[in-house]
Amino acid sequence: MPDSVSMRAIVPTIVTALALAFAAPATAQDLARQAKVPHLSSSGSWERLRLPSGEFDIEVDALGARLSLAPRKGSLGALTAAFRARPSTLCPDAKADEGRLVLRCRTRRIEATIAVEGDAKFLDVHEIRGLPIDGSFADEPRLFWDPVALRLGGPCPGDTAFAKGECALKEGRDEEAASFFEDARSDPRAAGAAVIRLGDLAARTGDRALAAEHYREAGHLGFWGRLASARICELLGNCLGTKDEARVFDPVGMPEPLRSELVLRHARALAFQDEHAEACRLLAPEARSCKLAENLCGRIALEAMRSVLPDDQAEGLALFVTLENRTTSPLAFELSAQVAEVAAAAGAPLFAANSLSVTVELAPKHRLADHLLRTAQLYLEANDPVRADVIADFAARRLTPRTLASKEWSAVRAAIRAQSNGAGAPPAAPELKAARGVLDQASSIEATPGT
Repeated sequence: MPDSVSMRAIVPTIVTALALAFAAPATAQDLARQAKVPHLSSSGSWERLRLPSGEFDIEVDALGARLSLAPRKGSLGALTAAFRARPSTLCPDAKADEGRLVLRCRTRRIEATIAVEGDAKFLDVHEIRGLPIDGSFADEPRLFWDPVALRLGGPCPGDTAFAKGECALKEGRDEEAASFFEDARSDPRAAGAAVIRLGDLAARTGDRALAAEHYREAGHLGFWGRLASARICELLGNCLGTKDEARVFDPVGMPEPLRSELVLRHARALAFQDEHAEACRLLAPEARSCKLAENLCGRIALEAMRSVLPDDQAEGLALFVTLENRTTSPLAFELSAQVAEVAAAAGAPLFAANSLSVTVELAPKHRLADHLLRTAQLYLEANDPVRADVIADFAARRLTPRTLASKEWSAVRAAIRAQSNGAGAPPAAPELKAARGVLDQASSIEATPGT
């Protein structure tokens, strides 16, 4: 390939093939041609960047607007230097962190892959019009449609083609599920559900054109037509940010779990558009929905609290305290760290410190020292030297003497002695009104390491 390919190139696409497929009936031949370019058919822009020699693992966190490259073979230094010499336009902020290169992107609506052509390797990044459908953190809700509740068959392992397919899908047997869903297309009762599931399986592989073909087959009416319309909106982005968005994702009248799925999909769509406060407000009263997709709700709360907007942070905190798995989920450590900073800024250092203390055992080894230090500092800010001393004692048993000899830990120990002798702590900063109400509701989170 010519050397010019290695240079940065943003390529806007002219026509979205899927939009044409949605606007008018398409022949099988048309759809087959579209399926050959699933990425470009949905891209607003595309960028190809040449990678240095080596082998790399890629992880895409679209909702977090970042992706990372970890060398399996090759040099992290060479990888970092390559991106600093020719920065990405779509993901311009490159930083080496914990053995990988993290790229922060200008949009959350990204997909990225590593392409190999001959001896050359490239990072292909796509800024898409719709929502991401691939990547390890695309955060798409994948709910089990109980055939019994929807009157489409018996309990697992199922007694109808659709029920067998849904049970296989639940257990991750995608190829087997696809075969059953194909059979279910001939069942008038289950045909709509079956073609949506076939579309979901196609989307999971990144084939937007085939997914759109299946979704269009479900029509626009009834439960399945409404779900299909929402999925097409996600694929194309044609309703996102428009007055039609709320209508497309309207869950009124839908049976469970289809109602909860539409709520979750709408919140996810809002989060990808940086409408964090609105997404959190939508989910906070939906305990049933978040129980079905706790990790997605946690991700939305986390990204809201990472926002620089106080309203986003307050609503993210409000959603966080409704989550049953807030201290046990895979996101628990990251959530606690973000909650602590939001709460501290709101003038609630005790809540902030307690939020950190319940996830001490979840802290990665390289972050434990900072985590414990921040927890002790916040207890001192809350004028609670007893708990601060518990943290200091815990740190003395877990951290190295060199770490404990730092000026920060020396200051903590001095402050503990001063407060214990009645010197007191400086008054807390004024509380933010919106966050204060949430913190009052969540005051039951009181814990120290090991409790």
